[in-house]
Amino acid sequence: MTRVKYVVILMSSLTFFLSGCWDNGEVQEINYLSAFGIDFQDGEYYIYAQMLDYESLSGPEGSIPSSQPPIWVGKGRGKTLAEATRELYTTSQQKLS
Repeated sequence: MTRVKYVVILMSSLTFFLSGCWDNGEVQEINYLSAFGIDFQDGEYYIYAQMLDYESLSGPEGSIPSSQPPIWVGKGRGKTLAEATRELYTTSQQKLS
């Protein structure tokens, strides 16, 4: 009976250590893509990603932003789609989602 008790205590304590948000990013630290385009030219793939600054959209409830939010366009190119996507991710200054 005591062996079963120790196994139950061990298993329940493991669930405490396994739960959590270790790799959780803050909203302002992640770029959210709003548009995505793929071109093929001269034997290479070009990937374009448009990102909005959602932080500039936030404000008091009911307020209307006075100007258009800034828009950024990222570009990656490569012989394959994977290479182009990797270049887009590596040249980005923040995480992409």
